[in-house]
Amino acid sequence: TARLLTIISYFYVEPVKALVEEFFKLVTQSSSKPHLQYPFTRSAIDLSYAHLVRRTCHEHSTQQECFSALHVDEFIKRFDSLAVDDHANLQHLMAVFRNFRESEVLEGKLRANLF
Repeated sequence: TARLLTIISYFYVEPVKALVEEFFKLVTQSSSKPHLQYPFTRSAIDLSYAHLVRRTCHEHSTQQECFSALHVDEFIKRFDSLAVDDHANLQHLMAVFRNFRESEVLEGKLRANLF
């Protein structure tokens, strides 16, 4: 499953909210489906989802609504719930946040959580 996710050329895929919602279903099902629980697969799902959200929400004027509609707050809540010494998951979520890059909305939310 992870191999299939990583070979998709996301730069040529025109992301739409329906496609991003399908990827979010994979994100939410990753804890219930055994084949989605492998570390590399979970990482590929989260990173692919974040990349698609960034490409879908590239308009700065509608970014707040877009991020809210596409469940970015779920990742921030996951980040908040992690223990300080859970380095592997913290590092993974920081990579996911890097894929959401170029967003003043996300930077503001993360700044509020970190300080």
